[in-house]
Amino acid sequence: MFQSEGRARVIKLFACVGFLACVSVVYAFSSGPLPGFTGAPGEGHCTECHDSFGEETNQGNGFVAIDGPARYEAGERLTVTVSVGQPGAQRWGFQITALTTDTDEPAGQFVITDPLHTQLIQGESGRWYVEHTEAGSFAGQAEGATWTFDWVAPETDVGPVIFYAAGNAANNDGMRLGDWIYTTIASVSPPSYPGVTLLAPNGAEVLGLGQPFTIRWEAVRADEVDILFFPRPGVLPETLASGLPGDRRAFEWTAPAVAAEAARIAVLAFNNAGFGIDESASPFVIADRSASLLRVLEPSEQQVVKGGDILRVTWNAACTLTVVHQQIRLSLDGGRTYPLMLAASLPASARSFDWLVPTNLRTSSARVLVLARTADGQLVADDNDTDFVIDNPAAVRRSPFVVATFMAHRGTAINRLTTNLVRKFLQTFLPVVPSQPTT
Repeated sequence: MFQSEGRARVIKLFACVGFLACVSVVYAFSSGPLPGFTGAPGEGHCTECHDSFGEETNQGNGFVAIDGPARYEAGERLTVTVSVGQPGAQRWGFQITALTTDTDEPAGQFVITDPLHTQLIQGESGRWYVEHTEAGSFAGQAEGATWTFDWVAPETDVGPVIFYAAGNAANNDGMRLGDWIYTTIASVSPPSYPGVTLLAPNGAEVLGLGQPFTIRWEAVRADEVDILFFPRPGVLPETLASGLPGDRRAFEWTAPAVAAEAARIAVLAFNNAGFGIDESASPFVIADRSASLLRVLEPSEQQVVKGGDILRVTWNAACTLTVVHQQIRLSLDGGRTYPLMLAASLPASARSFDWLVPTNLRTSSARVLVLARTADGQLVADDNDTDFVIDNPAAVRRSPFVVATFMAHRGTAINRLTTNLVRKFLQTFLPVVPSQPTT
């Protein structure tokens, strides 16, 4: 009797311990996963515990993105941000590590700048990881989450460094099921590689069919420069120029006579050590800007509007156009770029729109643009001819670059994908720096 009773107690004890262990594992992960789940070489990823959608990552319509430096200098301290997003998710997590490309050894040092939401841990392999804390899982928060920390580059040139990150968009039920896992990488060029920064087009421009445009960039340590044109995401680029001298900073380009709603430019710089790349921060548009097809009528003169005012936008479209849908965009820099969407999809029959001016905008160079898509896939656009003023004294004057960067956030995953695609393409087909410039 005693043996039977004791055996039953032992079984119950093991059952309780097992249950508590499972529960503790679930809740421990809400305060940060175990090290080694970023998807880096030799590692698994978070689907080993959050597996209701299979062992493959990136199966949902969410994302994880790394916003960090394009290159590093020895010992330089740089800021890195990780973002995770997923419609309907209610809790968030991430883990990231930095490794050398050649040896997969830890590269640089992480510095925690937000200890409430991020923490630093080390795995048995010696790799270091930054990940979320309990508070940093943002329980109940909708749409997404971001975490920021610093990274100190290696004291010597160790070659390219790759950040590997995994993100968890969870349903906040405290269990392992119903959570979406995403992974991504971001490469950082070393000091010996050339550096390049694309200045224009950097996103949100609306160019005309066949319009001349000056592509501009800055570069350091570059021997040669190539320029690529991506008419839309996911397609191979068209080479606009190859083997340009390393001291060139501009290229005169004529936009194609074909409409494009999400075009980008990439500039690549080469030297004997490697290459650097930068691309448009967000897409730009190529559209037919003939006034005979689409004409913005109002606002038609210089005027001043304030927060709470109604600004009426009116336009005409040629009767030969079969309009499918229309957008209205706002420029804060006199029509150079149109980063703000005032109306994303107006009915085909609409010829006017009343915009409620917000209280957080301020600029002396505002313009509005109407962009229409036709049944045969063409894009036609027009903007008003004169700047108007948005005067909100309490508002900070917003930089168009900041606005464009904000609008480009949701395109970050595609942007990273394009950059990595170009990198892999070049590493495969251009192992040697080109030596013969072409004209």
